[in-house]
Amino acid sequence: MRSRRGDAPIVSTDEVLRCPHRQPRRPPHILVLMLDDLGFTDLGYAGSSMIKTPNIDSLAGRAVHLPEFRTPTWCAPSRASFLTGRHGWMLGILPSGRQPVLAAETTLLTEVLKGLGYTTALVGKFHANVRTCRTTHPSGGGFGCGFDHQYGFASGMSDYWRHHRSWSRDGVRLRERGYVTDLLAAEAERVITRHAAEKKANSSLFLWLSLSAPHTPLQAPDEWMRRQPAAWDPLLRVYAAMVGCADAAVGRAVSALRRAKMFATSLVLLVSDNGGPVLPSVCNGGLRGGKGVPFDGGVRVPAFVHWPACLGDAPRAARSAAHMVDVFRTLSAAGGAALPPHGQRRLASRLQRTAPDSASLWPALTAAVASGGAPPPPPKRRLLTLEVSAPVSAVMRGRWKLIVADTRCLALPRALNFSEAVPGFDATAMVLDGLGDRANRSAAEWLRAARGAAAAEVQLFDVGRDPAEQRDLLGDLLAQGGRDDAKRLQTAATLLGHYVAAARAARRALARTQRDGRLDSSKHLLIKWFAKQVEYCWARRHWKKQSKFLRLCVGREAERNVSRTVAGLTSHSRLRRWAAGLAQTDT
Repeated sequence: MRSRRGDAPIVSTDEVLRCPHRQPRRPPHILVLMLDDLGFTDLGYAGSSMIKTPNIDSLAGRAVHLPEFRTPTWCAPSRASFLTGRHGWMLGILPSGRQPVLAAETTLLTEVLKGLGYTTALVGKFHANVRTCRTTHPSGGGFGCGFDHQYGFASGMSDYWRHHRSWSRDGVRLRERGYVTDLLAAEAERVITRHAAEKKANSSLFLWLSLSAPHTPLQAPDEWMRRQPAAWDPLLRVYAAMVGCADAAVGRAVSALRRAKMFATSLVLLVSDNGGPVLPSVCNGGLRGGKGVPFDGGVRVPAFVHWPACLGDAPRAARSAAHMVDVFRTLSAAGGAALPPHGQRRLASRLQRTAPDSASLWPALTAAVASGGAPPPPPKRRLLTLEVSAPVSAVMRGRWKLIVADTRCLALPRALNFSEAVPGFDATAMVLDGLGDRANRSAAEWLRAARGAAAAEVQLFDVGRDPAEQRDLLGDLLAQGGRDDAKRLQTAATLLGHYVAAARAARRALARTQRDGRLDSSKHLLIKWFAKQVEYCWARRHWKKQSKFLRLCVGREAERNVSRTVAGLTSHSRLRRWAAGLAQTDT
């Protein structure tokens, strides 16, 4: 069975987390390491030859990797999906600069974990409407939203030295000096040390270390700048310094867990909130596009789970499709892993009701371990809604991805600043949501109607064979009409139907959000930045020119071989060789 929107299979009544290595007797401590706007290949283990990340690499060498992990296209919906297990477009999040208050009936990950006995902490960037934490979800400490402790800022970005005005501890505003990443690392150490000192025998720790690096503005401490070769491009030097400092923060948190004798019973998840932006210093490994668009450069990110107590310590790759919404179910299931089987089933049923689009990744993770290093199976044909928004949307099933864009993104007013609204571009209007149902039309007829709509552009990609998304197949399929083409057209029509249904659901969700007063009902205009990202990469030739003009992967042009990058992250043998080399380096 599947959920109504088709994103995740409905949970069967026998869903129980069975660790292949050792079943936990108590809930694991959970450390989530979330980086911000990280490029797909901007970590050592992910293929970077220039940016050094020894602490993250050490964890990666003993982890199960998720090379098919995708996210929403930008920060706010990604973090909302992480916390709720629901898509941002179902929560009323718009690319207009204003964030909704989450409904009281929306369940937060922190609330689930607190119900399982966890102490919860947020250290770092929140990027959500803090009214949610004061009104609809006031549980926890002074900050709310189910967090017993909070430290950091609530906005989308912060100056690394002067800090955003929302900088606070437990909801109380602070004025401090220091580099943001260093301050967050120190606070993570304090949280872990305090938890161990209080000897909460029946309480495991959930710590979300939400680093803002390497999000702009590009700023780094002199100490880290001196570690980067002077001959490098200036932007790459700053970016590499920021990633290096973030890696050191990861090392400090892990060391604190070790000192507190908590590391052996800890689950560590590392993930980026979305793909790297289209900037010279960032490298998405040859993937098309970047932050803000559902091409894989904007949504495919590094991700792994490190939990040797359950999964063992041999590096593996789980090939199943995964999404940020799945973290909700996956971590909740880990928090309930010590429950008896009937308790785990009740928890799974509850999670299915509150987050029907979220799927537990434990079957894929444990299967990767059970494979014993054999070649991983191909990804399952899971239907995923990657994005539903006014400028661009995308739906994916298996290796097929359908992308829909508003044509106004391709003819933007040049005089506007990136942060200004585009006149007349309603951020609440979803492209093609008025297309109508397929009814009695053939797949080809319906797709021609969508492709011929004046307001929209539609493309189809086979990301399995074309991970760089260089070839739009829809035009060829409509022109040729062979037997194999008919099957692919049917797949494309299914994706289009799913998108139209999702767009309508998004409009209904937005109407509820405004009707309930959780988002103002004034005109919401699209911010030019979001439309500009579509313009950069929609046409293949234009994207190729922009890649050269913007100097993407500056100084690291060899790392733009996307086929090699993806093959490396999905190969058990390559991961084993890399981990063996890492172990020799450590010794």
